[in-house]
Amino acid sequence: MSTANAKPRHGLIAFMRPGTVGEYDIWAVQPDSTGLRHVTQSPANRSDYYLAWSPDGSALLFERRKLDPAAAGGDEALYAVNADGGDFRQITHCCGECWSDGEAAAWPPGGDRIAFSRATGPRSAPGPSRVAIGVARPQ
Repeated sequence: MSTANAKPRHGLIAFMRPGTVGEYDIWAVQPDSTGLRHVTQSPANRSDYYLAWSPDGSALLFERRKLDPAAAGGDEALYAVNADGGDFRQITHCCGECWSDGEAAAWPPGGDRIAFSRATGPRSAPGPSRVAIGVARPQ
């Protein structure tokens, strides 16, 4: 799996790369391949997916997902992090069988809120029990 996303300002490109602990981490680099930086480090049995730059290019929104749905922890959610890896913050909180299925969250042009979708139900089922669209503040 590979996802890349160009930053609207300063020209950075953010992308997913195999992690050292979790499956995928988020990295950023200049278009000329200089300035490679590690933006997130996913924990064991987790992966960081579906990144999107904020409208002003100062932060990334991404989904942290459990690789094993039975694994402990309630950290499967949307997060935001500054482009330099600072100010890491959880935006949404999922309880039980709450997940997204490949749909990236989106920042509107003003950047004061984010839109996202969430599904509920067992991932092994042919489809979700329910799908909801949500809006949250990125702080």
